[in-house]
Amino acid sequence: MAEGYYSDQTVYTYAPNISPDKETGAGNWTDDLIVRALRDGIGYDGRALTAMPLWIFRSLSDEDVAAVIVYLHSIPPVKNKLPVRLLNPEWEQGLPNEPRPTTDDPIPQPDTSTLLAKGRYLVTIGECEGCHTAWYKRNPGFFGGGNIIANNGTDSVIASANVSSDITGVGEWDDETFIRVIKTGKAGTLHYTMPWISFRNIADTDLKAMLVALKSFLQLSIKL
Repeated sequence: MAEGYYSDQTVYTYAPNISPDKETGAGNWTDDLIVRALRDGIGYDGRALTAMPLWIFRSLSDEDVAAVIVYLHSIPPVKNKLPVRLLNPEWEQGLPNEPRPTTDDPIPQPDTSTLLAKGRYLVTIGECEGCHTAWYKRNPGFFGGGNIIANNGTDSVIASANVSSDITGVGEWDDETFIRVIKTGKAGTLHYTMPWISFRNIADTDLKAMLVALKSFLQLSIKL
């Protein structure tokens, strides 16, 4: 469950059950409905989704989207009925008017013939830029860190790290260091907002490619 605040009213949104359970999950969703949710941010019931990074998933190739769908169909069903979301009425009414460009144009598999090319794709769909770029008052630049990603209403503020090619970022990191940090979360000391528990499943060759891409900061700031 994600909780936030909007116009002094509590907002509750719940990540939907996307296991193949037919009663409470996505067991009755067609492949097209899953694709529409991923790329267009539109739920199975036709409602506009919130906090769904469709701008990232629109970069997923058709082949990779198909792989995601096959995987979702393969996992065990989980019966878990969730409450409906509760948004500020003004926000709920405005959602259908948000721009959500839809297209059926095919998205080919990207060029992954080099570490840089593969890394650019992985960094893009991994949403590294979104979390590791400060979009507010103080913005040192793309991948420069400083984006507030956790607060929990306390004095303990968690900001994203600098992962740019600068010496203060990952510019002098070697493959071993980068792989160790991603796979162990700095021996478990990284805040859970950084999804290293999931990212540790990324293959070493793919992590090496991502580091190459992060070190090519100037090219990435243009391409993403």
